[in-house]
Amino acid sequence: MNNINNNRLLPHCPLTPDTVISTIINRQSELSSLLDTINTRLEEAPAGTLRIANRGNRPQYYHRLDSNDRKGSYIKKKKN
Repeated sequence: MNNINNNRLLPHCPLTPDTVISTIINRQSELSSLLDTINTRLEEAPAGTLRIANRGNRPQYYHRLDSNDRKGSYIKKKKN
């Protein structure tokens, strides 16, 4: 099976120590870069959590800063 969790297919190549090691090193580099990107985005994210309430056919979004806050403050939809 050539699938990886992110649905990226590995090229078909014979399994030799050189190809396995180089593939692992390349994959480790990709994952390290992805982890750095995710950590940067998490640092820049606002504090609190997002609560989504469905009202009819449309979702409404609320920003909750405190876990004791059951509702949160409504996030208005921007109109361009």
